[in-house]
Amino acid sequence: VNSVFFQGDLKKAFDKSSTIPGTFTPFGLLSVACKMMTMTDKRTPFKQTRHSEIVRLDYGNANEYSAFIVVPIGKDMASLDKVVHELFGTDTSWEKALYGMKEENVKLYLPRFVVQGGCDDLTKCIQEMGATSVFEPGGLSLMTSSKDTSMGQIAHKSRIEVNETGTTAAAATSVSTTRGFCQINIVKADRPFLFVVLHSKTNTLLFVARVNSITE
Repeated sequence: VNSVFFQGDLKKAFDKSSTIPGTFTPFGLLSVACKMMTMTDKRTPFKQTRHSEIVRLDYGNANEYSAFIVVPIGKDMASLDKVVHELFGTDTSWEKALYGMKEENVKLYLPRFVVQGGCDDLTKCIQEMGATSVFEPGGLSLMTSSKDTSMGQIAHKSRIEVNETGTTAAAATSVSTTRGFCQINIVKADRPFLFVVLHSKTNTLLFVARVNSITE
């Protein structure tokens, strides 16, 4: 079993008194009511790409961890698919998308949300990625001398909660074996968006959520 837990307080927290009633509109579905957090700051890392608007929010004072809110410019599912490809289409897409982020005057609208999900069997996905021998008898020879042991069902569960003060996220994977006068950039996450938690020092993606709908 492999698990990871993250809890981070935002360096610049949202003011709870600025949270307002709002709506979130899933693509192709009716709008739902939500609590919309708001923040205006003249020194918010921001970048507009071809398909998205990206805002970075840092955790703690060391800026070791950061969250990225990525809102598609378009307002349909195809627009979000383009954002996913823009950020994760190749091994270098993420770095290219974030390159050149600058501190700008940004007003951010972000719903308070909880997303959770998972998959009871990732076996087929893992095999399609090229890891096939581990599912065959003796495929775990580097872990055990048994010639019968192989990898069985793989399950994964994850949960992310975002509120005014910060983010709590957890994920677990189990593997069984047989045997001013400035322009204000208004970024409104009132439709499906991406939420990413990054360990900045190593550029390691800890959590990536595609937020298609929200619950509090």
